Amino acid sequence: MNERLISKYRTEIMGFAALWIGVLHAQMWFRFPLLQAYKLSGQGGVDLFLFLSGFGLYYAYQKGERGLVFYGKRMLRILPLYIPAVIARCYYFHYDLKWSLMFATSISFWTGFDRSYWYVGAVFVLYAIAPLYLKYFKDGREEKMTICAMAVALLVSLLFWHTTQLIFFVRVAIYFLGFYAGKRAYHNDPPIPGLTWKAVVSFVIGAVWLYLAFRFDHDEVILYGMGMYWYPNLLIIPPLCLFLSRAFEWLEAHRCGWYVKVHHAMGEASLAIYLLHDLCMKYFTPRIHIPASLSYNGILLHVLILILTVIISWIYQKAVFMIIGLIGKGKTA
Repeated sequence: MNERLISKYRTEIMGFAALWIGVLHAQMWFRFPLLQAYKLSGQGGVDLFLFLSGFGLYYAYQKGERGLVFYGKRMLRILPLYIPAVIARCYYFHYDLKWSLMFATSISFWTGFDRSYWYVGAVFVLYAIAPLYLKYFKDGREEKMTICAMAVALLVSLLFWHTTQLIFFVRVAIYFLGFYAGKRAYHNDPPIPGLTWKAVVSFVIGAVWLYLAFRFDHDEVILYGMGMYWYPNLLIIPPLCLFLSRAFEWLEAHRCGWYVKVHHAMGEASLAIYLLHDLCMKYFTPRIHIPASLSYNGILLHVLILILTVIISWIYQKAVFMIIGLIGKGKTA
């Protein structure tokens, strides 16, 4: 087990993250404890995205992406999908011009008005600091810089306890950890001794920590106010990436490549799924009628909506980038 496997299956892991977030947001409940735990811990999907973002940005930087090229590629992947989704959401929820602008610029997240698309605004901030950080992230300083950056991020997060902004600051540390994992994978560093067992121990400690937060927090003061929904993911997410990449490798080797391809497709459309799932839930929930005897706590309805969201998101993303491609060809013709 090593970090290079994460690079190979990075898109598939993003597909897993998109599905995990979708299950969290879906209004369904599982009677089986493990499935319910999977749902309730779905915030970890965002941490997966941030970890993999740092991981991928290290690769991009090493391949020579700098300055405006670095930012341009990032913006070109996000804004064409983001802007139409923002317009659709503002129209659907009847936001006036003031709130629409605040929502589109993510100011609404920082003011606590609407945090629905907070991840996009957070990524813009993290992209802004990435080139400066990576400029000095070399020459044997990577491990020390990672420890220092994570420590600073965690200390700053303590200033935002019991505020909406804690959602962002507590997760910055996982972003910096992604850079370090990307560095190890890109340079094919020697395996960390006992990595498998260390990963298992880290995952178990993080999972127990998260379970205890759920178990003893009846008013969500600990989970949300003190960040215990997210701090355990520092121990859970890196091992989870290793386990998922190994699982995808095993599935491909045992004639289950179709399942891996499904996750790959979801990973390619993961941002679109994130942007459209809530709108799809609002639109389809009152329009799809399922008998109460088949609802199973809303599971069937929301599984159908998730499937529709994935299909619509995949088509939406393909259409958007096809249009961009045609516009680009038109300009160079």
